[in-house]
Amino acid sequence: MAKTLLITTDDIKKFTPIGGNVDTDKIIPLLITEQDTNIQSLLGTELLEKVQSDIDASTLTGEYATLVNDYVKPTLYWGAFSIYLSFAPFTIGNGGLYQHRSENSDSVSLDDAQRLAKIARDKANYYRERCEDYLCFKQSELPEYNQNTNEDVYPTRGAGMPYPGGFQLD
Repeated sequence: MAKTLLITTDDIKKFTPIGGNVDTDKIIPLLITEQDTNIQSLLGTELLEKVQSDIDASTLTGEYATLVNDYVKPTLYWGAFSIYLSFAPFTIGNGGLYQHRSENSDSVSLDDAQRLAKIARDKANYYRERCEDYLCFKQSELPEYNQNTNEDVYPTRGAGMPYPGGFQLD
């Protein structure tokens, strides 16, 4: 079964500084990772699967639509973008790992990359906190939020999202 993503690559290009000419194959794995880790820990397995099912069936409405469109999507845009910043300067190919160099541009310093990743992750955490508040107030309208069992991922509150890519950010 194909994985249902809550946003498209066009969404992330529209709502973050990622350029429109960035190869979608470089973005999709980051969206999947961010959704499988941080978004699933935010919503829990049952609620994530509910909204994915509704998106697949084109039946996302009411509080579920508000949750996804106003809270989850911005969290996902900025979280995936912060991960992208860690990988953007590199290409992994058959010949190994390469760092991009251009004749008419300068490489970004590690400090600049860390600063941008921190800004993006801070934005993701801002939207995550807003989403946590929304979920707290709308638990009765979103019953799947509290219906996780056994191996499901249970929602975590106040955990925030870690900084990606091995950067050590203050």
